[in-house]
Amino acid sequence: MDELARTWQPSRGWGELVRESADALEADPADTAAWSQLAMVFGDTRAAPLALVVCLHASTLGRDQRGVRAHLDLCLLELGLGRAASVPVPLVALGEPGTVAPASDALARWTAEHLAPFEGDASRAARHALAIAVARLVA
Repeated sequence: MDELARTWQPSRGWGELVRESADALEADPADTAAWSQLAMVFGDTRAAPLALVVCLHASTLGRDQRGVRAHLDLCLLELGLGRAASVPVPLVALGEPGTVAPASDALARWTAEHLAPFEGDASRAARHALAIAVARLVA
């Protein structure tokens, strides 16, 4: 994740969305809509591993998970960690159960490797990803 953080070059135009997410998460760290928005920023700026870390954390928070699941599906497909039930995947189906089947073993290996620096804690990894986005786009 550190190598991606060093090479990630998002457009400054994403800054306002990151600021909105950061402000919302400061007020409520369990705001799944804010985490979903941050995952969208990462995914749309070619940082799918950071988006996946955010989704893994947000998926533990309860509340409305539709947006989180949709971004999780996209991450799994982009990183080769999941398989679509049908191709092409209808955008409206993203996040619906059965749209994307995770490759469980590959996802477990990926998660173990990428969360290892955070002692397996997706929450710590997601907060680190947020800090990267804020430093790059807001500060």
